[in-house]
Amino acid sequence: LQGRGTAIASYGIYLKNTANATIENNNINTYGSLTSSARNYGIYFRDSDWALIKGGNITTSGNAGYSVYMRDSGNNNISSNNFTSSGINVYSVYVTGASSSNKIESNKIVVSGAGSRAVYLYSDVLSSTISNNTITTKGNDNYGIYTYENINNSIINSNTFNIYGTNSKGIRINEMSNYNNLTNNIIFANNTNGEGIQITSSSRT
Repeated sequence: LQGRGTAIASYGIYLKNTANATIENNNINTYGSLTSSARNYGIYFRDSDWALIKGGNITTSGNAGYSVYMRDSGNNNISSNNFTSSGINVYSVYVTGASSSNKIESNKIVVSGAGSRAVYLYSDVLSSTISNNTITTKGNDNYGIYTYENINNSIINSNTFNIYGTNSKGIRINEMSNYNNLTNNIIFANNTNGEGIQITSSSRT
């Protein structure tokens, strides 16, 4: 599957108001703009539950690219995929809204380009499991896993991080994110002014 960005957005697979979907062993490539903010999505979820995304190769290129974008969705399993995202402000797995009990496991994730996040949990996401992933970031001001604003009761364990680029971090727990469990992660911070784990003062982990 291939999608090419327009002035608005492009999608490899688009799911809305679905349940029990299986997306397995797909090759998805999306190409966004390098000069505009038009977004491109490998897989887009909204209001969709109990899906399995497994064994895929998903590549996004261009600014504001998302391998998997998930909003208001729960009990989904994203496992054993290869995600590659390149461009400025790109995301491999982006979870937001009232999403809960999603699993992100055993994936190989590579993001290249400044201001990017491999896994981003944004605003009111509950009880995520992020485990056994291999995450590589290349570029300045990047993050392997970034949580922002009321990300609670997550399990982040047994992931391996390779972090390159100035001011880049392995894990950041930010803005009122509480009761998250970080265990047995291995972080190689091969950079300047980088950090393995950063937790803000308003969060309890």
